[in-house]
Amino acid sequence: MNKLNQFKDSKLPLSGDFKFMSNNLRCLYWHGYPLKSFPLNFHPEQLVELNMSYNRVEQLWKGFKMYQQLKFVKLSYSQHLIETPDFSGAPNLRRLILEGCTSLSKVHPSIGDLNKLVFLNLEGCENLKSFLRSICMESLEILTLSGC
Repeated sequence: MNKLNQFKDSKLPLSGDFKFMSNNLRCLYWHGYPLKSFPLNFHPEQLVELNMSYNRVEQLWKGFKMYQQLKFVKLSYSQHLIETPDFSGAPNLRRLILEGCTSLSKVHPSIGDLNKLVFLNLEGCENLKSFLRSICMESLEILTLSGC
């Protein structure tokens, strides 16, 4: 499945290293994703849309990752998510939705430098202890922090 460019919400009880996941994915919709992070061998550099609500992710990825095409990330109700990843390799990100991530305590400072970010939703992130020291988001139109 090396040419797979879209994966939609599998209700299958999958386990293992997910070698079937193509690094050519452009859209990943997987509600209830069962792992704590992306597999180490998974580098979807063409990813445009990531929609993984209600998952078991604690940290999506570690360190710097290049996601130049990424425009939309939705991790709503990821109740195990502790901190956001470094988004500095995703300069074209426009929408970031982290609503209901009740364990989220730290937002990576790179979010404050996302000049194309239009929408940031952190509603209900009740354990958020660290937000942004500087905000250089020139395009930000909607910032939701209620319930934090």
